[in-house]
Amino acid sequence: MREFYALYEGILKDIEKGLKNTGQIEALAKKYSISRTHLQRVFKHEFGQNIGTYIRSRKLAASIEDLKNTDLNILDIALEYGFDHEQSYIRSFKNELGTTPGSFRKSNKNVTLNPSRLLNNNKRVDLNCFKYELWQDNQTGNTSMLLKGAGLVKCKWNNINYTNFRAGKHFDETKTYSQLGPISIDYGFNYNSKYNPWRGVYGWTVDPLVEFFIVESCDQNNYFINNLSKKTADINGEKYYIYERNSIDNQPSVKGNMPFKEYWSIRADKRSRGIVPVSEHFKTWEKMGMKLGKLFEISVAIVGYQSSGDAEIYRNLITIGDITTGSKDS
Repeated sequence: MREFYALYEGILKDIEKGLKNTGQIEALAKKYSISRTHLQRVFKHEFGQNIGTYIRSRKLAASIEDLKNTDLNILDIALEYGFDHEQSYIRSFKNELGTTPGSFRKSNKNVTLNPSRLLNNNKRVDLNCFKYELWQDNQTGNTSMLLKGAGLVKCKWNNINYTNFRAGKHFDETKTYSQLGPISIDYGFNYNSKYNPWRGVYGWTVDPLVEFFIVESCDQNNYFINNLSKKTADINGEKYYIYERNSIDNQPSVKGNMPFKEYWSIRADKRSRGIVPVSEHFKTWEKMGMKLGKLFEISVAIVGYQSSGDAEIYRNLITIGDITTGSKDS
């Protein structure tokens, strides 16, 4: 697996070096002695994204630094990064980041770019409007997660005990979900594992400290339902099993090793594509006496447990109030 990623990490690094160049696909094909068509085919196969789409996404991300730190006008920035004209840049920027370059510059948003697109072991990074994290308990095995931008990832794990790959939003711990407005997530997963992975929505609140899970697909449903189920609930016409439990022996949390609660919604009928009405789950939990605090994190997540496998998040559109950020692969 590490050899596999070493080759493609080289391609990704070359893309980063040439973001202000034109003809990157042709240059890469020549460097790696493959045809343009073959390069496009293998990139799409391995990363689940067209190489041209990926390069455009990286150009847009890099252009943020010019918007933040220079007085260049938007036309000059567009041309510098190889866009045919200003409107093409503006349209692509809005589709990728949910706002126009002009509005972004006026709002002075603090967006941190991280050039690393490949995570191994325990690591958390900011990339444009998303937080990405790979967490592994390090008891055994190895993991890796490729960041494709706009909340999309591809991940692999081998002979692990427990690992969690996620991409989502972090908050400043000052507002509850009801204060932020309606929250929903439009997601899509592909996965390949013989044992134990689950896919869905993951996050934390503080005061009280709660780790929460909305599981849309899980290969251990019977274990959850038979041993840990508290109640069932109908949430937007779908059946979920609801339960809570206390953490065991002060497990790691977003606030260090300390006690916390776990809240779970387990979907009765597994699916790998759909829309999760996150706020409705929160309301259901609170009606059952499962109190939530101020939001710290909401993410789309893939979890592996005592297994090997690979998976991807190919669709990740997070709506908070009337603002949607994220992306979907074509």
